[in-house]
Amino acid sequence: MRRTSRENAFKIIFEKSVSGGTGEITYAVLTRMMSDDENSYFNFLLKGIEKNKAFLLSVIKKYSRGFDIDRIYKIDLGILMVSSFEILFTDDVPDKVAVNEALELSKIYSTDNSPSFINGILASVIRDKADLLAQVPEDAQNKSESDDVAADQDSPAEESDNGDTLLFDEEVPANESQNN
Repeated sequence: MRRTSRENAFKIIFEKSVSGGTGEITYAVLTRMMSDDENSYFNFLLKGIEKNKAFLLSVIKKYSRGFDIDRIYKIDLGILMVSSFEILFTDDVPDKVAVNEALELSKIYSTDNSPSFINGILASVIRDKADLLAQVPEDAQNKSESDDVAADQDSPAEESDNGDTLLFDEEVPANESQNN
């Protein structure tokens, strides 16, 4: 169930970073093919990543030594956003599961060097998890998936709290090159 939700959240994040568009068509297609439970977790991921985007990017930037954030492949950045969010903001997903899922996505969608690059960053996130959580801005989401899913049951899957489709408002930096 969650594997599909993670993969589809990554696809939306990646599409938005490449096209700059809202991804509404992709969102509609992906949600139509998922169960209610998958849609709930998918929306939880999108809402949480959107709310914590600046913080997550700063964490990824901190641990991607030698790479400016704009040099990280957009595929890898999308995967890192999903997995970093799960590691830092979900109580019911073991860190090892988040890392394993990220590595599986990178093996399918990215380069041969990406799994080791992603693994290195996520290992640092896990190592410094307590310190990172102490730096989370007050307005950032910091609750488990089960708390948010119960709230999502009353609202349509494709809408945020304000009725908009859940996607990034600003462009993720463009990739020019990445030397993993």
